[in-house]
Amino acid sequence: MGRPEFHELEHTADWALQIKAATLSQLFHNAALGMLELMGVTLMGVSLMGVKLAGERDLDRQIEIEAFDLEELLVAWLEELLYGVEMRSVGIANLNVAVEENSRLIATFVEVPIQSIEKEIKAVTFHALEVKETSAGVEATVVFDV
Repeated sequence: MGRPEFHELEHTADWALQIKAATLSQLFHNAALGMLELMGVTLMGVSLMGVKLAGERDLDRQIEIEAFDLEELLVAWLEELLYGVEMRSVGIANLNVAVEENSRLIATFVEVPIQSIEKEIKAVTFHALEVKETSAGVEATVVFDV
């Protein structure tokens, strides 16, 4: 897999991130990495490609999230990761995401202590959020309250 496709969009009061991928699972993967990159999160002991190096405080995690639809699932997923950043000072590495039946997400990853954060996000919003199919796969635009 090449570099995940996402880029920051200009937005008046908040931050917006447009995410693209070939599959829903890749979209949710790219959204997670995009949000953390937008925040400028640097992890202890992680290579530039996001591969975990040796460390003592690391924690393997698996989470499952169920939601009514893809938009709710995407917000819940990103809020779960944001909670880890804010409350436990951890980011993620070695991420694997599976989206099933457009309403369930299963993710495995390693929680890694954060070395630094450049910008904070208060919340993931539903503002203008739509996960949609395109000729190249799927895409979504997520707006963050800062």
